[in-house]
Amino acid sequence: MMRMPFVAGIAGTALACMLSSAEVQAQVTPDHVARTQVVINSQISDNGRYITYGLTAPGDPKKENVPTSVQLYLLNDQTNEQKPYYTGTSVSQIAHRPGKGTITFITRQKDEKTNAIYEIDPNGGEARKLYSFTSNIAGYSWSNDGNQIAFVAVERPEGPKTPLTYKPKFFEEDFNERNGYIVNIADNTSPKKINVEGAVYMMQWSPDNKKLAISVAPTSSVDDSYMAQAVKIADAQNGNIIAHIDNKGKLGQIAWSPDGNTLALIAGYDLNDPTDGSLFTVPATGGKPTVINPDFQGKYESIKWINEKMIHFLASEGTANAIGTISLDGKNTSYLFKSPVHNITSFDVAPNGAISFTANTPEHPSELFTLAAKKNSKPVRRTFSNKWLDGLKLGRQEVVTYKARDGKYDIEGMLIYPVDYKEGTRVPLITVVHGGPEAHYSNGWLTAYSMPGQMAAAKGYAVFYPNYRGSTG
Repeated sequence: MMRMPFVAGIAGTALACMLSSAEVQAQVTPDHVARTQVVINSQISDNGRYITYGLTAPGDPKKENVPTSVQLYLLNDQTNEQKPYYTGTSVSQIAHRPGKGTITFITRQKDEKTNAIYEIDPNGGEARKLYSFTSNIAGYSWSNDGNQIAFVAVERPEGPKTPLTYKPKFFEEDFNERNGYIVNIADNTSPKKINVEGAVYMMQWSPDNKKLAISVAPTSSVDDSYMAQAVKIADAQNGNIIAHIDNKGKLGQIAWSPDGNTLALIAGYDLNDPTDGSLFTVPATGGKPTVINPDFQGKYESIKWINEKMIHFLASEGTANAIGTISLDGKNTSYLFKSPVHNITSFDVAPNGAISFTANTPEHPSELFTLAAKKNSKPVRRTFSNKWLDGLKLGRQEVVTYKARDGKYDIEGMLIYPVDYKEGTRVPLITVVHGGPEAHYSNGWLTAYSMPGQMAAAKGYAVFYPNYRGSTG
């Protein structure tokens, strides 16, 4: 239980509105919030030499009315040289093209009606358009030979036909279509559509490039996208469905085993599970998935196969995060890095076992870290994107554990103390409550919440971010 005699208060998402911009520069101000940069989605090249990552670039709110963009950055892991590699337009879906040594990403130039997949050489040169479609590409996946792309295109269907003399507005009847396609970049052939009804979301190539694991929902509605994505196996040659996976509930990730015989899924434990945090395996020929480590008191966030018997994982356990390995029978869990103060948001593993990950801590937003492929390695922070944080006073942040109302469960949350707080002092408490059973905070920068929280701490408030029974807290 909390030992501080706080006076409870109420706050919504507009926490920053109650705080003045006339803060002393030694503490967090609204100006700091507007220029915070975050590192996202690191990827290691096959040879382990380069690490690519995205860096957010906020627009100047005093000069521009533009959204935050994402710029492509490149780190040479051997020389530690870091440089912006593509900053002209905002990028997404950064990937290393298998077998080609190049970097690909999605962007849209100012004169283009739709986005496109672009390619750039890490050794230098201009980015070139690799492939575009008649509508926007929502996501793509490379075949393991680097010659074919499976992609999802968002297409606007024709509206329902009526005999009316005016044009009515339709609700829940004209969802965008999400269709899956395959295109061979090497042969410059026309795209081939996957023969399946419904909205396609995920598409992952099998190691032999002959099949695709896809997820399909009945429609592209929000409810279906959350709860009704079914996994299917498609023949990459003709686009026909050849196998069905009997998964239920929320779905987070699909990954093929190196031999192509097994799929690993991150999904809800069952249809009623509010979180896609359990790990399953299932034969690629179809059937009902088998849960691995069913008693795990946490959430599997993402996975990557090591070999046919072992899987790398990123997991949240309470307010802590961990990167580790687990066998398919769930009996051999080993932690490579576990931290109570690193909120790890993504990770990637090179063929030699080296790991890159993005993480934030109570002291800074998400940055790039690396973990060498050696026993007992310690993570090394590689980027320092917010130099203005140096020297600023921050409110002390700690994990608080308390009992649920029924007394059966321990719940964790994060508490930010006022700057220069003196033990025993009574101060106002702002509780930041997130609705829904998925609500969960890890002990880091708390994404969009820590900056307003630190602004409140600068004004003498304490801020509490509670987790919930049923979440990974």
